[in-house]
Amino acid sequence: MRVNVTTPDCKLTTALLVWSADRQPFLTVHQVQGSAGKPSILDGRLASQAEVLKLLRSLTSERDEGGSGADSYLDPTILSVSPRLTWWRPASLAPMWFRGANLERNGQAVQPGLVYQASEDGLKVFAVKSRSRPDPTTRLWQAPYPNIWSKGGVCLGNARRPKVVGATALTKAWEDAFWGTAFTHTNLHGKRALTSHPGGVYALWSALLDNHQGGKSGRFPNSALVPLADGPCFLKDIL
Repeated sequence: MRVNVTTPDCKLTTALLVWSADRQPFLTVHQVQGSAGKPSILDGRLASQAEVLKLLRSLTSERDEGGSGADSYLDPTILSVSPRLTWWRPASLAPMWFRGANLERNGQAVQPGLVYQASEDGLKVFAVKSRSRPDPTTRLWQAPYPNIWSKGGVCLGNARRPKVVGATALTKAWEDAFWGTAFTHTNLHGKRALTSHPGGVYALWSALLDNHQGGKSGRFPNSALVPLADGPCFLKDIL
């Protein structure tokens, strides 16, 4: 392969090689030695995850339109950026839309703490009881929403996947997609599959919508959360 580089001060210094077989791919870093205009790749070493992330950030150069690099800043809510984007939002109010035979209404309701994870496969959402920033030992609970599977996967219906660049912009775009989609059906049908609240998940959200409408939102009742029936138990299991 021949590559022509016309920038006068450009010099080939390092090469990355991607190896793959029956195992997960890995990268090796090699110094490049120039010889009469014919560079050669020297012996290499295994690349660390930190090195790969640093290289990816430098290549993507996450800059806003003004060139200030504001979107290179990692919001404190971001928990991990590789290999999947994982972030956390503390318990707060959020708009909700319900469309279907079980519940037909919309409004604001208090939410539990949530851990989101976006990847090429889509979006996953988990609930957490902690009010502080989760750490790897934080336990994950079933997110008490229709349209969510037992392993946290979200059925987004006809919502479009975000195409923005930058971790902070992506978290907002994914959250907008999640909260902007109406909850229309239930993917898990066991009595306590989504919540331990008497009457089930629709009774839970109907009560919380009523509370906010009546001016007494309070906090989300963490006692209504149930363990994941078929999925990870702790944050470290999804990172």
